[in-house]
Amino acid sequence: MAGAAGADKQRAIMAVKLMLVAGIFAWLYGSGRLDFAALGMALTETPGHVAASLALTLTAIAIGVERWRALLSAMKFSVGFGPALRLTLIGMFFSIALPGVVGGDIVKAYYLARGQSQKTALVTTVFFDRIAGLYTMFLMAALAGAGAAAFVWISPDTPGWWTPSIKGLVLFSIIAFAMSSVMALLFMSKRVGESPALARLIGLLPFSAAIMKIHGATKNFGREPGLMLRSLVFSIIAQLVAYASIWLMAAALKITELPFWQYLFALPVCALINSIPVAPSGLGVGEVGFGAVFAMFGSNKGVELAVLFHAVNIALCLVIGGLVYLSSLRGDSGVSIANLKNLEREEGNK
Repeated sequence: MAGAAGADKQRAIMAVKLMLVAGIFAWLYGSGRLDFAALGMALTETPGHVAASLALTLTAIAIGVERWRALLSAMKFSVGFGPALRLTLIGMFFSIALPGVVGGDIVKAYYLARGQSQKTALVTTVFFDRIAGLYTMFLMAALAGAGAAAFVWISPDTPGWWTPSIKGLVLFSIIAFAMSSVMALLFMSKRVGESPALARLIGLLPFSAAIMKIHGATKNFGREPGLMLRSLVFSIIAQLVAYASIWLMAAALKITELPFWQYLFALPVCALINSIPVAPSGLGVGEVGFGAVFAMFGSNKGVELAVLFHAVNIALCLVIGGLVYLSSLRGDSGVSIANLKNLEREEGNK
């Protein structure tokens, strides 16, 4: 009975979220903020831009896989690129098939840890991979914001785009990056990580036993600074490629108000808003966020850019991720590291 009640509650919550998404899109369209004609022109007049954007998105995903493999190496696990890419695509598929951004991570972690004794360590890499991506967003936004502030400082005249709203975003980005960097350094510190005071603090928290297991598993990250740096480098490259992909979408929509360097500042902020777990895959919330941020830079097509961004990513998740998931089911009840090793050997024999 409890399980059925829980399932009913989840369905009710999802229904509310979908109604929220529908309401947001209705409001955007009714208020004139969403122009479907502009989207149609982008797809029909510049299909090459959209195709190139899709290719760059796939490239960014592949580079992100290398980031995850670096984290796995820090935990003393070795998984080939091909199998790791398959798991990532399966996780992306379930992020749409089971709505909610976290859903894909949970499925990816589940398949990775099946049949393994060190489940906590393996699952930890999946969620730290997400954290590495978020940290890189803070880093990119802070660097671009600091660069913008320096440009304004040395310019004889204040640029028109240097508004109080932009100043606030720059300050937020720099503070968020500084705080996350301090937390990362404390986390990497052996003295802090093995402090009895920290153990006592964790003991006071809910689910302290599970948190303690995760904390124990993460100590390997602090012992492998080289691999952590490698993970960060891959994350930065993946972010730049992803931003180039969105820049191509913006070019297809004829958004000319922002030079590329401003995308390096605007897009991390948009991505953070898009990741707020209010609606499935950021739908609706992302459109509002993109629209508000791009309006600060003088563009009225941020909403359309978010719609195109979501369309490309959802298509990738459902089509490519779905095909990979279906192919993984041939002869298997699921995907685990043992199965991934077999898949890797199959690829090597082709």
